[in-house]
Amino acid sequence: ITQKFYAEEILLKHIDEIKLLEERYSHRFQLQEDSDPSYGNRLKNNLPAKLKRDSDLLLVFHLLQSPDLNPIEAV
Repeated sequence: ITQKFYAEEILLKHIDEIKLLEERYSHRFQLQEDSDPSYGNRLKNNLPAKLKRDSDLLLVFHLLQSPDLNPIEAV
């Protein structure tokens, strides 16, 4: 997927949901991502990185396709 698609169609929805959960439960929630380039983790001057930075998200990074470190890979 492209960074534009990820940012506009996926990340924005998750940011909204995370913020609602944080407000409802008075607790910080984390967004888990692997190192896929479309997530914008390599460079800081792209749309996904800017959205995450502006949203003050707690981020957890895992290696791409690592079933030992990424629980959703085993599903």
